[in-house]
Amino acid sequence: MRHLALLALLALAACSKAPAGSAPHQIHVAGSSAGYLLSTEVAERLMREAPDVLAPLVRAGGTGEGIARFCDADNPTRPDILITTREMTEGERARCAANGSTDVDQKMIGITAIAVIEAKSAAPFPILMPTDIAAALTSRAKTWADIRADLPATPIDLHGPTPTPAIADTLYNTFLQDGQKVRTDGAYTGHGANAELVARAVAAKPGAIGILPLAQARVHQDTLRIQAYRPADMIARGIHEMHAPALSLYLVTRRGDIRHVPGLDRLLRDYDQAIANPDDRTIPSPTS
Repeated sequence: MRHLALLALLALAACSKAPAGSAPHQIHVAGSSAGYLLSTEVAERLMREAPDVLAPLVRAGGTGEGIARFCDADNPTRPDILITTREMTEGERARCAANGSTDVDQKMIGITAIAVIEAKSAAPFPILMPTDIAAALTSRAKTWADIRADLPATPIDLHGPTPTPAIADTLYNTFLQDGQKVRTDGAYTGHGANAELVARAVAAKPGAIGILPLAQARVHQDTLRIQAYRPADMIARGIHEMHAPALSLYLVTRRGDIRHVPGLDRLLRDYDQAIANPDDRTIPSPTS
């Protein structure tokens, strides 16, 4: 798919642009898959407009994993830019500081929609409310009709991120309350923080339902039907549909890195430009 091919392109370009006999710093971008397409588009722009700068490497391992890597001690693969779906906790900031990152900046850059998806090869499924998804994640219900009488009496087959607080911020920040446990009887299948795996699993199983960031779901519109979400432009104006949740997105950097990482200041300007001029492929949208 396009974003996987682009990831390979960025890595290949990084190798081809590295000056012989030297080891320049490669900008690493990590964090939530909800910001992955935004980051790859910004990285593409930097590659086009500043070919002398080593191409950034973009990863989408999830908010929790991204923060953990961002707060590691200095090393060549520590992220320089982080996209998260929540603010860093006091404990995470303390770990960053203990490892030398005392100048962490975190700013909200927009709001992204969470899409409920199904295979295009399946008959359209009734619109699911966030409360229906929450019940499917946590109850002992066997069929959707057990959750809501007007839903089909078909087995619950729900797919999304792995249900661990360290990885699945999308899940815990949108559908679950603090302390709630995700069922482990097979009705819900977690796929780590890899949105691509969720998309593939749902596309291959008519009747399955998936949870994805809207930008990731749109990549797969040839095989997936997006049944409910909050359009980004509506979120930007503060208009919210009840049947689809949303997540705030944050951009995290270290102030000191901007002075000594080649290309980082320009990349951050490209983020600002992309956020100020969103389109259907570039989520999040601005919040003002």
